[in-house]
Amino acid sequence: MNFPFVVQADLTDAQLERYRRHIDSDESGWHRRFTESIWRRHQHPSNARLSGWRSEDDQKKRLIHFYDEYGVEGRAFVLRHAYLHLILTLPAEHVDEYRATITEGLRQGEWTRAGEPSAAPARGRSERWRRGALEVTIRHADRHPEDEAHGKATPEGYASLDVVLRSDT
Repeated sequence: MNFPFVVQADLTDAQLERYRRHIDSDESGWHRRFTESIWRRHQHPSNARLSGWRSEDDQKKRLIHFYDEYGVEGRAFVLRHAYLHLILTLPAEHVDEYRATITEGLRQGEWTRAGEPSAAPARGRSERWRRGALEVTIRHADRHPEDEAHGKATPEGYASLDVVLRSDT
């Protein structure tokens, strides 16, 4: 995949004008051409009824952060930049399943390894993959670096997986 990625080619004059007025304009107070969001699902006593939390041993966490930038190139509506960060802290067997599924998807999608995986043991290892202008970094560890930095304990048998996808441009 190369960037800018054409989302819709051959915009009409009306579509171009609408883009300029509603997406790429300071009139609204912010540019809608930038899209960013964070989605978080975690287990904690404060949301026990919804998350299934029963004890300190329940610490499942899923976090998705994404950022996209859109624009117009000629008469085409394009995706200029893409960023996606998936953070998982789950029982280790579930992290292993996610990692295996992601790695198999990268292979089937004809991504290539970018360099050698880090020399660290299987958990704590990182690897990079590329396809066109996209790069994926996968980090697998027993404890997420941010949890470690903030002194947050991770239950026994849990692991962490970080997947970062970003465009070059």
